[in-house]
Amino acid sequence: MRIYLFIFFFVSLQVITQSQVREIELSTTSKKAISLYKDAEKLYIAGDVEASLLKLKKAVDQDENFIEAWLLKADAEHELGLNAEALKTYKKVISIDDDFFPMTYYFAGNLSLEEGLYEEAVSYFESFLRFSNIRSEIQLQALDKLARANFGNSAMKHPNGDTIQLLNDSINSKADEYINSLRYDNNQLLFTRRFQADSVGLGNLLSEKFFVSNRIGANWQENIALELNWTGVDQIGALTISSDGNTMYFAACGATDGFGSCDIYTSDFVNNRWIEPRNLGEKVNSTGWDSQPCISADGSQLYFVSKRKGGLGGSDIWKSVKLQDGSWSEAINPGDVLNTSGNEMAPYLHADGKTLYFSSTGHLGMGKADLFVSRLDRAERWSKPTNLGYPVNTKDDEINIVFNSDGMQAFISANKMTGFGGFDIYSVLPDEKNKPEAISFVKVIVRDSVSGKPLSVEYKILDIFSSAEMVLGQTDEISGTFLQALPNEKQYSLLVRKPGYCIHTAHFNLEKRDDNQPLLLEILLVPIKVGSTVLLNNVFFDIDKAEIKPESFTELDQVVEFLHSNTTLKIELGGHTDADGDAQYNLKLSFERATAVRNYLIGKGIPERRMHAIGYGSGMPVASNQTAEGKALNRRTEFKIIENKND
Repeated sequence: MRIYLFIFFFVSLQVITQSQVREIELSTTSKKAISLYKDAEKLYIAGDVEASLLKLKKAVDQDENFIEAWLLKADAEHELGLNAEALKTYKKVISIDDDFFPMTYYFAGNLSLEEGLYEEAVSYFESFLRFSNIRSEIQLQALDKLARANFGNSAMKHPNGDTIQLLNDSINSKADEYINSLRYDNNQLLFTRRFQADSVGLGNLLSEKFFVSNRIGANWQENIALELNWTGVDQIGALTISSDGNTMYFAACGATDGFGSCDIYTSDFVNNRWIEPRNLGEKVNSTGWDSQPCISADGSQLYFVSKRKGGLGGSDIWKSVKLQDGSWSEAINPGDVLNTSGNEMAPYLHADGKTLYFSSTGHLGMGKADLFVSRLDRAERWSKPTNLGYPVNTKDDEINIVFNSDGMQAFISANKMTGFGGFDIYSVLPDEKNKPEAISFVKVIVRDSVSGKPLSVEYKILDIFSSAEMVLGQTDEISGTFLQALPNEKQYSLLVRKPGYCIHTAHFNLEKRDDNQPLLLEILLVPIKVGSTVLLNNVFFDIDKAEIKPESFTELDQVVEFLHSNTTLKIELGGHTDADGDAQYNLKLSFERATAVRNYLIGKGIPERRMHAIGYGSGMPVASNQTAEGKALNRRTEFKIIENKND
């Protein structure tokens, strides 16, 4: 959009019509300069900016103090992208008469901010704001830009420790590349490429498609188009993939079943192909523009961007949650903590579930779009967004960011002069303060212990010490698997259950895995029948004691629930020790521990007649007593079904 400096100038004098413009006495007496200036003015209005600039150069050659010609020359230079020349021209105007046209400082400040010359921008905006007759709306804009110039100046002088590297041409091209998703093992990048595609006889049109690149060792391989055999869905972008890789969410524009200009869709990976996509419906989508979805690691939350009614500005971040029946809730706007009167875009919720990254033109930044981070507090409220600072953010547009699972590497999309062209993808080794919480993945496969057939079961993951429920879900119907992201350095309890089967529990720690592969747990679920034995992996005692530790209660409560649901069962509670120490002492200790478990269950309402306790001491080892690992396996509590009235 053109900024007609000569019109701004005359409006500031309350001279607004073309006839009145002609009546203003120009600052030169040179008839030749005036003639050239008026010709330039006509050419500029007609849109021939280059020809106008040539006339203006000749006009100021005739009179180097012809200030109106210098002003229009600066405007023409800016219009043609000659920002450095335009700034020199503004300086010339100020040197001729620093009070002649106050808006000169504003325009010079804008250009300086655009070019990343933050100290100069600060000086220009401060000089502009000293004038007393500035219109209030312009004054507010200048104050905002001054704040951005000060922020950019400080950020440049105090850079963070991030390192940025442009990815090579195996991923980037002259077209626009937007980072979308990083697979859980950090070895596959998915991105959108926007390029010109020739439509036969119709000229070049913009097209968007998904591309994928796999990493082998340290090297990203040549990207290939993601194979999608869909019909009627052409303009697609902004892809996000579920943690298990089996569901994608994306934006499609102009589809026949859309509610607005662009809608959010989902597709599942079935039988080694992405099936026909489904519109997420009118509770998520609107009659406006809806795009840039991000699915949480547990699949329960969807963040996206929309220009619908009810927002705070251009594009806002919105949120929908998955309901128990699998549908999505009515979308809500998180409010002015995250959103502004500007544009918020490209939300990315890290797998830790509490660190949200996004880009914004409204929050205080360095110019154009910057990247920000907000974190959930203990009350589940988003914190005031923090600018990621320099060098992640610059004077240019930075609009997308995704992190790998441990938070040690990120990828951003930015439109920089250093790239291949347009938006490119850069690798970032982030500063400590910009990192999310490190997480790892656990992959669980559940099978029938007799047939080996995969099972669809309900599972629950809890924090052992707090008993907080971390995840509740269902394994895949076909493969019997689930993949889950969880914070590192914690201990977890896993409960798996299915009608007709005994419960199964597991205890695991998650640490950073050097190969980036998930922790793999294979569970063989035992059918309910006499003789079936269930190991209680999460029942703990102090050394040489029979008092149940509090972190065992969550697991024992699951046993209570199982027995309440299967009232025809009677069980034997068995205690076991390793082979260290006196055999008789171990026998007594194991019985006391089994009895302690029985008493806990009785206290929770399980009839005494349905249970008896027995101590086996070290007489029934399941592993070698020659190693610490083996001894740990031998120290155990379990229950065995000894009667089933239904049999």
